[in-house]
Amino acid sequence: ALVMNLVAGNLAPTGQAANQALDVVYPGLRGRLADNAALVFFLGEESSWAWWVRGGQATMRPLPRRDALNEMIRPVLVDLGHPERPVDEARLNELARTLFGDLVSQWPTGTSLTLVPDGVLRLVPWVALPVPGQEQLVLDWGPLREMAPGLVLAPRSSPAEPRNLSLMAIGCNRPSDAGRADLPELRQAEAEARQVHASWGGTEARLATGATANWATLLSSGMESYDVIHLATHAEVHQGAARRSTIRLAAQS
Repeated sequence: ALVMNLVAGNLAPTGQAANQALDVVYPGLRGRLADNAALVFFLGEESSWAWWVRGGQATMRPLPRRDALNEMIRPVLVDLGHPERPVDEARLNELARTLFGDLVSQWPTGTSLTLVPDGVLRLVPWVALPVPGQEQLVLDWGPLREMAPGLVLAPRSSPAEPRNLSLMAIGCNRPSDAGRADLPELRQAEAEARQVHASWGGTEARLATGATANWATLLSSGMESYDVIHLATHAEVHQGAARRSTIRLAAQS
């Protein structure tokens, strides 16, 4: 209700109204976001909202209510959870348009996006969504960093801060079997891994991309000793059959 009162009479709130509404819902969040694009969500029983934030300034737009979004997302999750099941492309495109809005003008391709989902949106496989109006996936548009508001706002002394953790960042644009119709070569996976590695402030950070991102090399390098492992590559997930799920890395040379 507070958000609705702030933007009453303004169908596409920008500037101070949008900033104030975001500050009411997530106090302090705007100041903690990076200068790159960020997309922030709030899902409510009466109204839901999305904010695009760049350089600390927000624009906002209304979304369907929480229950309506739940109904829109549920069949998409079912489709994507079964690789052998054909995906309803029309439903997938409708969800992408609803959540992203004018993504192309807000998020320049090749740059990173910080995503702050809410509620059921935390279950959405964002990188598998199409870019509205473009013939490519979010995965190929640019690196995506997803986080919860609580993590964005965590105090710097938190023991879960990256500075207290070690990282292995793995990126593979061309995993084994790439080139199959259902397993195309990726465009931004290695760039995403390099960006995560470069921005890490922890105790140790290792980067493996391209041909070095193969299972034999990684397992022999003490992969299990790292606190955080960031993977940017193909994966196959089989709902209800976890042992059949597979992470695709580079072919062993």
